[in-house]
Amino acid sequence: NLDKITEDEAHLLFYNMRNGKIKKINGEMYKGTGHFVKDFKAFWSWLKRTGKVDKDITEYLSKKEAKPAWVYLTEEQFKKLVNSANSTYRALIIFMYDASCRVTEGYSVKVKDFSDNYTKLAIRDEVSKTFGRTIKLKLCSSLVKEHVELNDLTSEDYLFTKKIKDKKKPIHPTAFNKYLRALAKNLFGDKESPA
Repeated sequence: NLDKITEDEAHLLFYNMRNGKIKKINGEMYKGTGHFVKDFKAFWSWLKRTGKVDKDITEYLSKKEAKPAWVYLTEEQFKKLVNSANSTYRALIIFMYDASCRVTEGYSVKVKDFSDNYTKLAIRDEVSKTFGRTIKLKLCSSLVKEHVELNDLTSEDYLFTKKIKDKKKPIHPTAFNKYLRALAKNLFGDKESPA
């Protein structure tokens, strides 16, 4: 019964999840135990409010996680990824790399936000997490211009749009991420990158 668990048992549970003694059903270690701690704290708070328990055993449980290892590609791997992508995604991959903007900012870019023959990009205040700014693009200008022309995008269209059977459809972030994951796995497998 969860309402009978002691403070030491709660701490041991999450400690064992973090260090891999308790694993997921598929045998992998838990990576986001902070989410489980958060849910447990919320549940325990409810137990206290309803009078089912008296003591707060969650006070010293930490939701903080060790930051995961940073994963990135070498320059050669990135070039291989870009060259293997289909034409629509190739332009968008290089755009995201070149612009170094946040995903939400990238998906909010409209064709009208480009200037000087697609060499400058204005991130508008209303879509920026921090503040509006202008980014000088060095690598993607010609590909973005080609993407806009091939998909018949107007100035009010979002960049992450593609033409499918004479209709313009937005490219959903989940679909883009799924495509990138599948392409990277196909090219590089599951082994760790030298980077």
